[in-house]
Amino acid sequence: MNMKTIGLFISLLLLWAVPVRAQCTVQINQSSSPVLNYQYASGSTMTATLSVSCPSNGDRQRYSVRLASGASQLDLAWRSGVVNLPALTVSPLNVSILMPSPVGCSTVPFTGVYVHTPDFSGSVTQHTWQVPLCIRMNTATALPAQGLYDGAFTLQIERCRLPGSSNNCGTAQVLTPTLTARLEVSVPLSCRVDSVPNLALNYTSGQAQPATAQGQACVLCNQGYVPPSIALTPLSAVQLGLRYELSSTMATGGGACPGIAVQVQALMPGGQWGRCAGSQCSAVGVHQLVVQH
Repeated sequence: MNMKTIGLFISLLLLWAVPVRAQCTVQINQSSSPVLNYQYASGSTMTATLSVSCPSNGDRQRYSVRLASGASQLDLAWRSGVVNLPALTVSPLNVSILMPSPVGCSTVPFTGVYVHTPDFSGSVTQHTWQVPLCIRMNTATALPAQGLYDGAFTLQIERCRLPGSSNNCGTAQVLTPTLTARLEVSVPLSCRVDSVPNLALNYTSGQAQPATAQGQACVLCNQGYVPPSIALTPLSAVQLGLRYELSSTMATGGGACPGIAVQVQALMPGGQWGRCAGSQCSAVGVHQLVVQH
């Protein structure tokens, strides 16, 4: 009997299970509306929230969020609006991304020290957390044009390999790619009275010549708009039995007023005697500068 050796060959198929890590996502949720509504004053601030969402993939590591570029200032481009002067060149709107404080917004640039430990217990596959920040308008003297501005800043999400304190992510692995958060800022049509004059009329009872005084008010409005309607009220008054009148003229700004210069004149006609119990008397009259746009 012939003996045959039967060889058993077993083919082993080895499979490496490589987990596929889905990307994190981020969006900016502003506190009160789809856009930040800034008035005319520079230094205006509003709080906002970054909503960050990352997959679990079975890990229990911590995450932090930082500005990818490290720069906390951002130029927002003017996107839309109604500009009455076609020749107007709209400058970018510069804003700062700041850290919040317990009482509002601080002056400290956003550094992304927010570290979060997600709870991936049970069957949770996605975790979302909120990162607070502040936006401050860095407008110079000139007011920005009315309309909608937008821009984007990039963030990087770090996954901590080692436990860290509340302000430190320890040894971190930067998750790629960087994420983009879009920011929209709405600048409404606005005007403000930047300065008003205090006029003093010096009058001697019975004098023949009128007493006069003049000064300048400065009104600032958004760039590119037809000058608003500006009026004084009331235009006349009586103090200490002496009648006086006010008038005003408008001109484009110059010198100390970069906006609309309003020249205010006060006139107290001569020939009035008035009423005064002593040798000298004084009184104060209050008038309003009304700006309609």
